[in-house]
Amino acid sequence: MDQTIMQQAVMGSNDEVVCSVIQPPMDDTDATPPNNSLGLNSVECGSIDVAAPSLPIIEKPAPTYDQLFPALKISGDGLNSFMTTNIPSAAATAQSGGWGAAARNNDAMRIQSSIVTQVFDVRHEERAKIDGNNQFGESASSSICADITKKTGAHIEISSAKDHSLTFLVTGKSDAVAKARKLVLEKFQAQMRQTIKIPKEHHKFLLGKKGKKLQDLELSSSTKIQVPPANDPSDVVTICGTKESIDKALHEIRIISDEQSKQAYEVVEIPKIYHPFVCGANNSTIANLMAEYGVRINVPPVSVMKDELTITGEKDNVLKCKEIINKTYRDMEAKCQTVSVEVPKNQHKYVIGNRGCNIAEILQKFNVSVEMPPQDSNSASITLRGTQDKLGSALTMVYDKANSMVQREITAPAWLHRYIIGRKGANINKITQDFPQVHVEFTDKGEIIKIEGPLDEVVKACERLDSMIKEMMSRLTQDQIIVDPKFHKHIIGKSGANINRIRNETNVIINIEPNGNVIRLEGSPEAVAQGKQELLELVKKMENEKERDIIIEHRLHRSIIGTKGEKIKEIREKFNQVQISLPDSGQKNDIVKIRGPKEDVDACYKHLQKLVKELLEDNYQIKVPIFQQFLKFIIGKSGANINKIRAETNTRIDLTSNDQGSDEIIIIGRKENCEKAKQRIHEIQEELANIVEVDIMVPAKFHNSIIGQRGRLIRSISEDCGGVTIKFPPADKKSDKVTIRGPKEDVQKAKMMLVELSNERQQSGLLNMHTCDRFRIVTIKGGVECVAGAKARILEIVNDLESQVSVDVVIPQRHHRTVMGQRGSNVQGIQAQHNVEIKFPERATPEELQRREQEEPTDEVRPCDIVRLKGSAEACEAAKKALLDLVPITEEVHVPFKYHRFIIGQRGQAVKAFMTEFDVNIQIPPASAETDVIKIVGLASNVQNAKEGLLKKVEELEAEEVDKAARSFQLSINVQPDYHSKIIGKKGSVVSKIRDKYGVNIQFPSKNDEDPSLITITGYEKSCEEARQAIMDITGDLDTFVKVPIEIDQRVHSRLIGSRGKAIRKVMDDYKVSITFPRDETTPNTVVISGAEANVDKCAEELLNLAEEYMQDILEREDMNMYSASRPPPREFGACLDMGLKGEQEPLEQKFAEEAEQQAADGNWAEAEVVEVRKPLAKSKPAQNGGTHLTNGSAGPNKQGFVVAGAPWAQEAPNMNSSQDFPSMGKKATASVPQMSSAWGPKR
Repeated sequence: MDQTIMQQAVMGSNDEVVCSVIQPPMDDTDATPPNNSLGLNSVECGSIDVAAPSLPIIEKPAPTYDQLFPALKISGDGLNSFMTTNIPSAAATAQSGGWGAAARNNDAMRIQSSIVTQVFDVRHEERAKIDGNNQFGESASSSICADITKKTGAHIEISSAKDHSLTFLVTGKSDAVAKARKLVLEKFQAQMRQTIKIPKEHHKFLLGKKGKKLQDLELSSSTKIQVPPANDPSDVVTICGTKESIDKALHEIRIISDEQSKQAYEVVEIPKIYHPFVCGANNSTIANLMAEYGVRINVPPVSVMKDELTITGEKDNVLKCKEIINKTYRDMEAKCQTVSVEVPKNQHKYVIGNRGCNIAEILQKFNVSVEMPPQDSNSASITLRGTQDKLGSALTMVYDKANSMVQREITAPAWLHRYIIGRKGANINKITQDFPQVHVEFTDKGEIIKIEGPLDEVVKACERLDSMIKEMMSRLTQDQIIVDPKFHKHIIGKSGANINRIRNETNVIINIEPNGNVIRLEGSPEAVAQGKQELLELVKKMENEKERDIIIEHRLHRSIIGTKGEKIKEIREKFNQVQISLPDSGQKNDIVKIRGPKEDVDACYKHLQKLVKELLEDNYQIKVPIFQQFLKFIIGKSGANINKIRAETNTRIDLTSNDQGSDEIIIIGRKENCEKAKQRIHEIQEELANIVEVDIMVPAKFHNSIIGQRGRLIRSISEDCGGVTIKFPPADKKSDKVTIRGPKEDVQKAKMMLVELSNERQQSGLLNMHTCDRFRIVTIKGGVECVAGAKARILEIVNDLESQVSVDVVIPQRHHRTVMGQRGSNVQGIQAQHNVEIKFPERATPEELQRREQEEPTDEVRPCDIVRLKGSAEACEAAKKALLDLVPITEEVHVPFKYHRFIIGQRGQAVKAFMTEFDVNIQIPPASAETDVIKIVGLASNVQNAKEGLLKKVEELEAEEVDKAARSFQLSINVQPDYHSKIIGKKGSVVSKIRDKYGVNIQFPSKNDEDPSLITITGYEKSCEEARQAIMDITGDLDTFVKVPIEIDQRVHSRLIGSRGKAIRKVMDDYKVSITFPRDETTPNTVVISGAEANVDKCAEELLNLAEEYMQDILEREDMNMYSASRPPPREFGACLDMGLKGEQEPLEQKFAEEAEQQAADGNWAEAEVVEVRKPLAKSKPAQNGGTHLTNGSAGPNKQGFVVAGAPWAQEAPNMNSSQDFPSMGKKATASVPQMSSAWGPKR
């Protein structure tokens, strides 16, 4: 379509063109648009003169769908060509083969799918046994395929043929399919095993890097290949798989081995001095040999003093390379001469060049090698090796290279170096850019700057650096001051505030040594002098300062700081030259640091001491121990007693608890007030219980031993005596008075324990035992009573030792671990209880255990089963009985099989808890056995307890079973479905209350049930009857309700309902009724009211009144809208011009209107040309393309907008009998068949 016409058509729809024509689909092959009914084409219609409005103006035809949305042309490279000027129409597309041809052209754009499918068979005679036979085992095969799918991610389908062969279809990504095929063949195809001998040196080539090559070979051949490890001298490779897979793997392995058999490895001994001639300049000779013969030649680097060269590759090529290298070596050995020259050590690097380029250049140019001494050697000799005629030229070149560069040194102060370098190397970069061959090096320490490069450039660079240094020295200087390192942090300030201020004010650079006492200043002389002066003043001021520490209890810090820091702020303002540093609240530190001028620090110190004294007076602290059983009475109801004490004594009382059965009350305030509060609390406690206080005398020297390490002994006494308070005097007073306070009985008990401990300490004497081996004499020294007691005890011990016997107990070795217990706890307890020694035999070795299993059981006692006891006869008998009691026994309990799962519990948790509780092992038979016997293994006492517990559990399960049967009682009632919602209630509230109250389950019928009125109640019989009665009580009231339908226009329904149903809910609450609005279109105006008859009548009257009011508003609004729509549009200048021609226009308008009505009546909308005639032209607008767009005087409701003719949505449904709309599959359309016009539109 012409671009101008296209633009006019599109712009006409946006600029309110007067006439709109809807035409049937046009043939796009016709370049000329069809004439309209007045004989004017679209171009002429767009350029009508305004001066001749005698005829009604018909709009140019609307653009067609194919014109506005042309088919995309497929270019030769498969991409959509959007730059083609002649866009083919739908008809042209159809003639050229339609979308099928385009699709064929798109084949080049198709992306290869990553999913592949592979089909393979397993013959009957090759199948492996599954489910115990050669038949197809459905369950086993399915599980095997599922496991393979899970491992590989490939989908596997399996089928069996009549000849019992299996067909597998594997789908997935290529690597997954290969893995799945390998696993399937391993499982379903009979596996064979074959070995092949491969030389050991070829194994690494078979394995590949990290075994990757072997894995790929196994995957491609669907076999399992076993290669012996490196430490195994065997050369046998084992292959497992099917016959075909093994043959394939053998073939690949032989190929790899044959390739390596052709390889050779040779070592050539060439003296190190001839390696340069063999390698050539920059290894060019070696590289040419490797490229020409396809071998790999390894030459040791210069730093490695080895003569061996290795050659690897095919045998023939390796031998050729070896011959060439040996020939080169022999030639150079016969011709070579040597010359040594002395070159200064610092010039060697110039001879070597960048990465040895100069040496390589000499070797390439003269075939002379240059041997340099090691860098760590002091030798300056350089050796040249080559033919006699080339040595002279090479020597000259060595001297030229050595003298090509010179080195100079310039002296400059070290602090000036960074100014010479400049910001980001700007200054030094200028020199190196001007003299690219010059290298400037700044030493880390010292004042030397080294410059090296060609002589001319070095001289010029030195001159420039000298002038730069002189200029900088004239405007920059450096000075330094000595400052004690302890002042450095104060000079720097917080976050560098002080040092940055001095730097910014004086524009001087200040450097402070981290571990020294020197501060350096750099900058202009005036700035350095000013900065130095300020630093000296600051140091002088700090030297006059002092720092003091004051100890203030951490609990008082908050009081010193005050609310929002007000108090500490006042102190700092009063002593504004003093810095006060309090520790962080989390540090629990009591030290407060004060720093500033000496006089101010001393004054602040005194002020803080006075403040702390006042705070201590106001924050005096007393801890009052209180027995826990009396604490609630001291606090009182809602804290009445404790609050009263606080108010009367003006103190703060806090409560703390400990683990000794008592609490502490902390009283804080002035001392006299705290004592008063303490007395009040003691009075309350003594009123509640018989609290007494007793003093006893214990020698002060025994206090520490009675208290025990970290107070453990005295705490244990206090705990044993009901938490009494035991108070020892301070150590410096050396008083013997010990106070015990608490309930009378507990105090007496603690008193007796303390007196007994004191007497033991006082009566303890010195026991000195001296043993003479010859006469066996024991000497005892001490008090008379102590000596007698010790003698009796020693004799008792001797008698015990003489009366000891040895007893053997036979316990099978398999029970020894159980008898000993965890870490020998059981045996240790028996030894401690009976005072015997128990020794178990050594554990048997694995070989002995194996031998015993093979032997037949006998009654003979084995040494490994004997446990030996040693002690007194009575003790050994008692210990023997205790050991035998620890030997586990097995007892069977009959439990009905149906209860086994409840005993086991979910994931065995119940039986595990049972075994832990009774310390036994419970063996429950498998479900397949269906036996009632459960075995309990453990100690006799534990087994009996476990048996009783198990039987008790069975009784509980039987009772639960009976109860469950009682709870399964069902009761059914019939209730009208209309009442179900009332029984359920809002969000199930009513039915939930019934269920919870009676403990029943209420089941309502579903929509598809045969009896929609049947409600089922499940539970205890009595509960079901009560729930049934509750439901009947609800439905009894509903039976008296009536339903009244009323007709209300659906247009007012939304106003009756209100926002979120608020209005209608208010009406229902006011009249106690239920109102239902229609949900289908059959009765859109019917509203149903249900409830008591009187309430329904009143509600209906109210709704009808409201509906009448709302309906009146709606009708008034509709009348107003109709009135506004019927008003004539305001006349414009174009309409005035039309007044004289009104008589001529009316017949034409009437004619077009009648034709349009007739076509509409005939129903030929698809073929009719609908013409809309509007009012005469009012004005015209100039278009962008030079034409004229016509505009109606009114933009009323008949405005057509953007119209597209021939679009798919404007066409009729397809003809089901049309072979063109629905062509036969697989047939070609012949030229003789007439083509029908398709309702789908033209082919694209």
